[in-house]
Amino acid sequence: MKKSAAIFLLFAMLLLSACGGGTDSNASKTQIDVKGVFLLEPSDQLNLSAEGLDTVQRYLFAVYDVDNSGNDSNVEVSGFSDAVEVTLNDTNTYEQCSGSTLIRNFIDNSGYTTPGECGTLWGGSEPVRMISAFAVNQNDMKDGCTAKLNFNLSLNAQLRYTAEVAGTDIQTIAWPDGVFAVEDDPDAWQLVHSVKIRAQICKNSLEAASRAEQNRDTDTRDLNLTICKSVLEDNLWGVSCVADNSVTTELPVFSLATIQGCEPKLAGQVSTVRDAVETMRSELAKSSPDYDAVNSAQRTAYSTLNAMLG
Repeated sequence: MKKSAAIFLLFAMLLLSACGGGTDSNASKTQIDVKGVFLLEPSDQLNLSAEGLDTVQRYLFAVYDVDNSGNDSNVEVSGFSDAVEVTLNDTNTYEQCSGSTLIRNFIDNSGYTTPGECGTLWGGSEPVRMISAFAVNQNDMKDGCTAKLNFNLSLNAQLRYTAEVAGTDIQTIAWPDGVFAVEDDPDAWQLVHSVKIRAQICKNSLEAASRAEQNRDTDTRDLNLTICKSVLEDNLWGVSCVADNSVTTELPVFSLATIQGCEPKLAGQVSTVRDAVETMRSELAKSSPDYDAVNSAQRTAYSTLNAMLG
């Protein structure tokens, strides 16, 4: 009897070994690599009042790469909220959240995608960097906490994976932009991807300046043209990827040279807007402005800003 039981146990072990073990049930060559997990403890300069969070809730972000380059098969990525879940301390499980304005704006501007936006992961393609956000109980984030990221990104087993993250590896950030710590040059990434926010601020101010000019309110006009200038000026202001009201001293200040090194075309657009705004300011400061030059510069600034905003 004991011999039969031993043979059965040996057979079972061999069978399990042949099928593979561990927490990665991925049967293909598709890989999921967690790059970082971040807890948002918001800065005093970051207004979350419109988020609808309870006082104990905090946003937790996970940034990860999904790599299908070694696989010939195309994979349809699940867009359901439970495609990625996080379990804290083996107790509370949270699905992705995407409905809030802050999360939506930030992800749209971050340069990352989400499982719901990915669609098809093409076989042999380059890795795709994704981000998931969760609204978690702050009380879960205590000393010695653990996190399990449960990926169920496809209807089959190709994109199923569980990653265990120690609490000491969860980084605390004051702005969502802090997740860019996973990049080789976090400041450069932040600057490039927040230019769209700067362009929106500039466009809003340009429109306000135009209305003020029509109403012969030169003080308001000049103030808004100064904002247009300063938002694209080196060494002034940090701007979050969250929204156009997120000007702060806590994020990287603007640097055209940095933009030039990463995105030359974008840097050229910034320079075009800068020059156009400066033409408007200098002409309107004259006792007899050249309004043809002002209007031409305004059209140039508008069209370039619209191109930057997509």
